Amino acid sequence: HPMTTTNDVNQPDQQTACEKLINQRLEELNEEIQYYQEKLLAKKNSLIGFTLTMNETIEKFVKEFGIKPLELKYQLKTAIVIHDFELEILERKYMAEKPNEYQYEIAKRLSNMRRQVEKSKRALMELKHGVFFNKSSVSFDS
Repeated sequence: HPMTTTNDVNQPDQQTACEKLINQRLEELNEEIQYYQEKLLAKKNSLIGFTLTMNETIEKFVKEFGIKPLELKYQLKTAIVIHDFELEILERKYMAEKPNEYQYEIAKRLSNMRRQVEKSKRALMELKHGVFFNKSSVSFDS
């Protein structure tokens, strides 16, 4: 019968622990969002002469300069995690083939070059988005 490793035994426990940690963090974030929504509502209610137009301008500004950049950062981090995970799987499969030293060094160099290409693409994307987000379409002069 196949040999069971400690990694195989700990897999379900590790999965459960990760899920618990993620759920705790989500709960904390939901509580934080609720707190700030209540705080924002209290601020809006305390302002004299606060109009719907002012509210719409603030919401547009927050979406453009608050939410979009965070959304892009989230997408970038997600892509990095997926990329690293896929790379780890490839490396493990490659090592299971028992490459010789020369093959291992070539694969390592190719992997490093690929990583540099991906970093350069990310840097370019961040620069492009940085320029885009520094051009506001929101005017506070109205």
